Amino acid sequence: MRALTLLFCLAAVFSLPCPVSAEIIADLQQDFSLTSNPNSGSYGTWSFNMGSTPLSAVSSINGGIAYPGWGTPANAPGDFLPAFFQVTFLQPNFDAAIGNIGVHSTDPFNGAGNGPANVTWTSPLTGPVTISGELWSPGVPQQAGRSNDYLLLLNPGPSQTVLASGTILESGSNNSANPITFSLPSESLFAGEILQLYIAQDPQSGAGCETMLDLTISTPASAPEPASLTLMGSGFLAFGGYRLLRRRRRCPRSNQLE
Repeated sequence: MRALTLLFCLAAVFSLPCPVSAEIIADLQQDFSLTSNPNSGSYGTWSFNMGSTPLSAVSSINGGIAYPGWGTPANAPGDFLPAFFQVTFLQPNFDAAIGNIGVHSTDPFNGAGNGPANVTWTSPLTGPVTISGELWSPGVPQQAGRSNDYLLLLNPGPSQTVLASGTILESGSNNSANPITFSLPSESLFAGEILQLYIAQDPQSGAGCETMLDLTISTPASAPEPASLTLMGSGFLAFGGYRLLRRRRRCPRSNQLE
């Protein structure tokens, strides 16, 4: 009886659903390229832009940023914004790790006619996805009191959908230990649709400033019907029951007392 109970327990275990972990499709930080913009791959297409125009490769962005990335063709005082950059070395009073991606928004004093900073991702697939992101201020002392606004848009344009929005404060409250985050599970996308993360100077801010950011798109975690495991458990139960029955037939219980 104990053996039969054990067989039923094992079959039940094999029949339990096995959760499937989420698979990252695209990651702004991991996919970032210093050689191609737009940058296409199996993860879709990333483009770092001023307005609707892709930015140009810059080995060291002007204005004290000093990191490589994507900026204006001029990259000159008064005309080097907007700019996206990758942190390639650490520096004091700058809350970011090597490999992090940042952006400096435009303002009336720099890049006013260039169009707002934005990064777009074009989906290579059709189906449900989870869209996650985080934004924080690097805490540059010279930019204290400034702030940027962000918008996460699906299919930017007249029929756009706003998926997330908010303000990133340069005061230190939105640092890397306390970033602004968003997560949108099971968002349905079609191949060719566009996500846009838009960063602009807040109207109450005296000038533009820097914001660190990341954006990931992944398949949602799921627990599908484990047909193979169910079949395995059923087979295991049938085989075990057959073996147990044979053993009982070979060893019949005696009704006589010795």
